[in-house]
Amino acid sequence: MTCNPFGLEAPTRRWGWRPATWALTAGASSSMKVRHTLGNVSIMSDEAIAILTTEGKERIIRHGGTQGWVIDRMVARRKPYVVCVRRAKHADAGSLEPDGTAFLVGRISGIVPLAESERREGDSVDRWKVVIREYAEVEVPDAWTGSRNPVRYTTLGMLGIDPAALDFRPVPSAPAEPASSAGPDRLTIQEAKEALARTFGVSPENIEITIRA
Repeated sequence: MTCNPFGLEAPTRRWGWRPATWALTAGASSSMKVRHTLGNVSIMSDEAIAILTTEGKERIIRHGGTQGWVIDRMVARRKPYVVCVRRAKHADAGSLEPDGTAFLVGRISGIVPLAESERREGDSVDRWKVVIREYAEVEVPDAWTGSRNPVRYTTLGMLGIDPAALDFRPVPSAPAEPASSAGPDRLTIQEAKEALARTFGVSPENIEITIRA
């Protein structure tokens, strides 16, 4: 198996389990990307979530991430980066970036439910916070395509951002992803089947999972 679509650890040849890890690598070229290691298989990725936000840079750093988004957690948690793009209308005071300008890139450390204290009254939609552990300031104009959806999945390259040029800094007291009673990475069998089905383009009914204690 060469992919890890739903956060399980990667299988070894004898069906044991080996943790998946992230590492930063730089090759002979000028680009630098995140290397996602699954067992003995390494995947280079500059995949990102682009978010059109009114949040100011200071607020994102203070809160340890950007929050309040309706996203597919199973997809979002596999992206190593989030790119915050300015929505100028109703933006935080002091946020002077022109509309559609990418202003911050964060390294994602978790996707967690939005705190109840941050919810608007009467909002029953599942909303999420994209937690970051490091951030880099950028200024990339015209980074938004005009999509009405404020969340889209893309890559740093498609946004005109060179990972090798990013100067990442740690987020002060970056919050860790809180543990739940089920654990953040644990899934039901049905959820695992649906995740694999999306990855391989088949029906969940065609996925069989065998668990050996």
